[in-house]
Order: sequence, then C-alpha cells, then structure tokens
Amino acid sequence: MTKTLKRIEVSKVRAIPWLPYREQLGDLVSLAKSIAAKGDVDVPLKVRPTPDGSYELIWGKRRLEAAKLAGIERVTCIVEDMDDEEVLRQCVVENLHREDRNPLEEGELFHLLKVRTGKTYDEIARMLGLHPKYVYNRVELLKLPDPVKERLKSIPTDRKVGLSQLIHLMKVRDPRAQMELLTEVLEKGLSVDELKKRIAEITSKGDQSAVAMGRSTAYFDLTVPLNPEDVAPTNLSNLREVESRPRKVFTHFDTPSLFFAGGKTIDQYPLDWFIGKAVVVDVSKLETITVENVKESLVRHYLPPRMIVLFYTGWARKRGSDEYYEHPEISPELADWLVERRVKMIGVDMPNPERRPDRYVHKKLLSNDVLILENLDDMSPIAGRIVTLYAFPMRLRGSEVTPARVVARLRVRRRVPTKVEYRVP
Repeated sequence: MTKTLKRIEVSKVRAIPWLPYREQLGDLVSLAKSIAAKGDVDVPLKVRPTPDGSYELIWGKRRLEAAKLAGIERVTCIVEDMDDEEVLRQCVVENLHREDRNPLEEGELFHLLKVRTGKTYDEIARMLGLHPKYVYNRVELLKLPDPVKERLKSIPTDRKVGLSQLIHLMKVRDPRAQMELLTEVLEKGLSVDELKKRIAEITSKGDQSAVAMGRSTAYFDLTVPLNPEDVAPTNLSNLREVESRPRKVFTHFDTPSLFFAGGKTIDQYPLDWFIGKAVVVDVSKLETITVENVKESLVRHYLPPRMIVLFYTGWARKRGSDEYYEHPEISPELADWLVERRVKMIGVDMPNPERRPDRYVHKKLLSNDVLILENLDDMSPIAGRIVTLYAFPMRLRGSEVTPARVVARLRVRRRVPTKVEYRVP
C-alpha cells in the first residue's frame, strides 16, 4: 500500500458511515486558532481515496473539525488506499497511542474489528500485540446499558473514568443505580475503593435487585404450517407454484435452482447455513423497502458477514385474505446492498419479497447464495431485536422450494425477585 502526502480540500473529506468516531473533541476553538495561524494542521489527517474523487477519514476527526472551524480550505493528509480491515486496524492502533484513551471506545473498535473481519478476540489481541485480557475487559463494557454508555461517551476528554471503576460499575445491574453511581464517580471523583464501598452499601441493605440480574431465553415459532396435501407424495417432488396448485402459504425456502438451470438445491447447503444471528428490521410502515430505510439499523448492529436479515412488515396478519398478496417489496438496490454485505439469508413475513415481473430481487439474491425465506409468521414480538435463528428445511433432494421449520431464540434479561426495591438516595 503506497502512501502519499497531499493537501486536500476540506470539503472533499467525509466520514466513513460505519466507523465510530470520538464524540467529545475537546477544546476545538484553541486548536482552530492554532490551525488558522499556521494555515494547516500540525499533524496530517489520514484518509483513503474513494471512486468518486473524494476521501474518507480514517483518523484526525478533531483536526478536521478544527480546520473547518478555522475556515481553512485545504489540509495536509496522508493518502493511503486500504480495505476496511486495514482501516479498522489502523484506527485501533492510533487509538491505543492516545493519552486520553477511552476504554469504551476501545471496546467498540475491538468489537467492530471482530464482526467485520470474523477474527476472534484472541486473534485480534495477537494481531495488535496486546494481552487477550486487555481486549476482553474492554469488550465487556459494551454490555453496559445504552444510557450509561452514552453518558460515558459524552464525558469531556480531560475527565476520565478508569477501566477498574467501570468493571466494578458493571456489578450493579440496575441501570438507574449504575447511572447514579457513575454520576458520583464523575462529580465526586470516587476512587475505585470508594466505589466498591458504595456498591457494598447497596448489597448490605439486602437489595439484590441492583446487583443480581439473570438471563432467560424466549423462543418464537415463526413457522406457518403446511397442510396435509402439501406433503403428499405427488406434491413433495416439486413444490413450485403452478396453475394446478394453490399459492404457497406455508413457510418455505426459495433456492437458486428455482430460477437457474443447474442452480443449487436446498440439500447442497451445509447445516450451519441455516443457523445464525439474525437482525429483525422493523419496516412495518413501508410499501417499498430501500437501503435508506434499513441501512442505519443494520450498520448499528455492524452486520457481520453471513448474517441473516429478517424483514418485519406486519403482513402475516393479513394471511388468508386477498390483500396478503398485495404486499410490500424489497427494492433492487437493497438486494444489491445485501449481496455486497455478504448476507447469507433473508426472511419476510409475506408471500414474496418482490412483485417485479422480472424477478430481479430473487435472481440477484439467489445467484449469490442468499437464501430466501417466505411466509414467516408474526414477528412483532422480536421486531427490532437481534435473535438466534434456526431455520431448518426439510431434507429433500433436488428441491427447488422447500418447507422449513423456523424458530427464533431471544435472550432477555429478567430481574431476580427481591423484597427490597433499591432507591438511590
């Protein structure tokens, strides 16, 4: 990878949508004055070129914003063409050299590196020359409640909350109590020992609701059953929808062989293809489902390779009526985007992901080994969640359309019942 030093127009430098940048940038005014006096940044920004002639920012967010504030038109940048994995690796390394490192930000970068590259945390630690415990401790912080994480991100860079304090804070499972204790750490400057004493005070009162939180598992059957005639020997040989057969209203897979001569049939896929993490995207108010409608939600979940995406439209409630077949549809552009993101399966709670006569969405997805689950049952209890999906097809040799049993597993938090309810004084 070649590097060049180049002065680039500030207006041509943009953020990478999926890359987390530091929210608190410190005193930009003083830095902007310094940049304005010099006419350039002291330390070059790092960018990579894009096909449209602009550049994506890898690191140097604070200097870029200060340059904008100073009204500087061009800044010096190190230009290097690199893939997403190398972008993440360099961001992590740059973050590790900061004096004001934020453990939560480090955890986010380690997690993002894992889901976008498929590497384990141990492999990431070896790649970066870190002890695995360093990585695991920071990733563990991602389990903190969202309000607590947002508060941590909003802390000015000149104020720190140490890793040890955050690890002890995680022992308190009540989000309200966590937020109150975090406020005490910030406002009173509680040390680790002082924080441990405060947590001990909570537990000594017999209140376990603040420190004990279990997990339970809920299962949701997303399968619309077959009718007895559907599994008759004369029908099992080919479940393709034809004029002599009624429309398929049971949960089933479409496979590449349905549209392509010599295309794969369901028995040619490995078992692990039918198990995996699935993002359930709520698109219940849309007639056409586009990239813009779902990108923010899926990027927020990082959407690693070989993920499953389920589209909740609410259409399962219309099953049995003529309206069921006047369903929403996935746009061709979204089909292209899902293929680019290496999704391995999509599922819809309607009879078809499209109404296009050219069947572009089917052909685009299936030609790239993205299996299509149709006629899923009501997904409203899991809309907007991440679940583990088990979508096992019947083991039919050479089948183009194959019935499936689909179950979603959702891990949910549950309180351990107690007699005393914790109240922060």
